[in-house]
Amino acid sequence: MAKHLYLIRHGNAPFQWNDFERQLDAQGKNEATLVGEYFAKNNINIDHVFSSDAPRAVLTADLIAEQIAFPKESITVSNEIYETTAQNLLNFICFNAREEFESVIMINHNPTISHLANLLLQEDRVFMKTCQVVHIKFEVDTWLEISL
Repeated sequence: MAKHLYLIRHGNAPFQWNDFERQLDAQGKNEATLVGEYFAKNNINIDHVFSSDAPRAVLTADLIAEQIAFPKESITVSNEIYETTAQNLLNFICFNAREEFESVIMINHNPTISHLANLLLQEDRVFMKTCQVVHIKFEVDTWLEISL
């Protein structure tokens, strides 16, 4: 059995002094909708969606969920993952993804989401742009087997 992890950076959100409160602009909303449409068009089934609790991440999750018919009320929104490390983000996924989930989305922020992609891919060149998706397939039976 395989596990599929889709790391997604939130959609475009203009700079403001209060980073947490940043909102998606029209470009960011369009980016998130297009990602969701891509998943739906390519029959990529998602079992669960995790998101930071920052408004720009939550709206990104909502817009993607709308396109893939994933219930918005089922999205796990957490304040534990807004400002964290790549290792803590990975641990959050591994300990919160139920074993029956084969495919999950994690929506988060730079630099953490890019650091996690680099950690898992054993690379040092990924720097995710807004709404960029990194798909990683793991040949494992449990999410815990992924934690480093």
